[in-house]
Order: sequence, then structure tokens, then C-alpha cells
Amino acid sequence: MNKVATKVDLRLDLEGATAHLGPEDVARIREKLASRLDGEGRLHVVSSESRLQARNLEAALARMEKLIQGALARPRSRKPTRPTRGSRERRLAEKRQQSDKKRLRGRECGED
Repeated sequence: MNKVATKVDLRLDLEGATAHLGPEDVARIREKLASRLDGEGRLHVVSSESRLQARNLEAALARMEKLIQGALARPRSRKPTRPTRGSRERRLAEKRQQSDKKRLRGRECGED
């Protein structure tokens, strides 16, 4: 099958996209997708999965959209939590049990 004739090579110029995305979004995309940028700073996606060029174009556009959405997604901030009283007590009980097991290990009768 001649995939080269239907292959789609899609590039997004990030400098031109600042009007739509904003400078901080473009900076975030550059940071997160640095391995996907070409020498001129354009986002590069290739698709040659299908025999139809139109399908490859759709696949490349969908992949690029998914990459951009993933790069722009902000991770949730972690809310610090405290361990419950029961979990603290279980942890300390386990530590006491482990300590007793090791303390009593290898002792001879009459020793101590």
C-alpha cells in the first residue's frame, strides 16, 4: 500500500496561534510538548493510518487537538489532609507489634 500518497503532515505555527490561545497558553504548550516541536517552533503531527487522505487529516487534527488540550489542562491542586485517628492508632499498634516481634526474636530461655 502506498501510504506516502495519503500521509498527512500537520503543523501548527505557535507564534501565529498567540491571538487565539494567549501567550501564557503558548508558553505552556511549548514546555509540555517540546519533543513534538520542529526546528522552527511549530507543533508537528503526522498521520498515515488510513488509505484515505481525508481520514488521515481528521485523525491528525483530532490528535493535535488532544495534545493541545492535554498540555493546557491544569492539574488539580492538592488539598492537604490529616490522617484519621483510627489510621494513626492502627499504624502505632502495627509498629508496637513489629517491635515486640523483633525484640523477642532469638532469645534463649532464662535470658534477660
